[in-house]
Amino acid sequence: MCTEEGQVLFHNGSSKEDRSCRCDFENGYAFVYRPKHPCKCTPALEDCSCYAKQCFVHFKLTPGPPYNVHVSRDMKKLKLTWSKPRIWSAIKEYRIYHASNSLWEIQPFTVKGADNLCFDITSNHIQFLPCTTYRFEISAYSSDYGESLRSEEAKFDTENPTNMVYRLSEFSRQKLKELNRKGENGNIALVWTHPGDNVFTIDNYKLEIEVGLHFETHMLSANTYEFLITNALHQTYLFRIYSCCQEFLSDPLQCKFFGEHAYFVDMSYDGIDKRVDERMFAPKILLN
Repeated sequence: MCTEEGQVLFHNGSSKEDRSCRCDFENGYAFVYRPKHPCKCTPALEDCSCYAKQCFVHFKLTPGPPYNVHVSRDMKKLKLTWSKPRIWSAIKEYRIYHASNSLWEIQPFTVKGADNLCFDITSNHIQFLPCTTYRFEISAYSSDYGESLRSEEAKFDTENPTNMVYRLSEFSRQKLKELNRKGENGNIALVWTHPGDNVFTIDNYKLEIEVGLHFETHMLSANTYEFLITNALHQTYLFRIYSCCQEFLSDPLQCKFFGEHAYFVDMSYDGIDKRVDERMFAPKILLN
């Protein structure tokens, strides 16, 4: 195996892995049929025939692109990793091409050095938005061979701002104790927590309040986590709060209750189950 015209050994194989070969691109050979792997071929499983490909004068065949490209979220950034083609020598840099949905940017990010095989993408590189697909392809650049073909695409889908977990904080419980000590009966303390880390930034919160036929809206800053209603009426209150990012509005977090005493409203639910479930929106109301 790997002894036919134009073939050279890629990996000698082992008891767990078959021998693999590649085409001798330095001498002008390329695969007749594109193998499953971009840089090697397994003769025991596929046709690894090579042929002499003619190039223009002063041109050489370029080797395969980086492979095993993977993108994942790491707190507030995306981490992009890949493997370098083993047949390359003197890699000068990697070029990361990116797109939001289907719109590709012309200018790639560059990563210097052959052994730098990861790249952190932050909001300084891309202005992330919710409900958007981000696509990445990587090429390798060498002074000897120029730029390789691009890798297979890796993609990441950002979520809706409230497809996360809201939790009751100790600060909220302390706030309730302060209100009770002051004897502020008839007040409603509405408290919530930040949705959690994501690659995009919450710009502000939109709070809607319905009491009978009365409706009002409040736009609150992203670092605001409480809202106080004084002299609550003996009527049913409906609260809805949204996370806002750019022009995107999240699904509402909501609760309903009757304003008779001083209340602490825990706007919290477990957002792991994204299906509509009344239990997800049931507030925990603590009375004076």
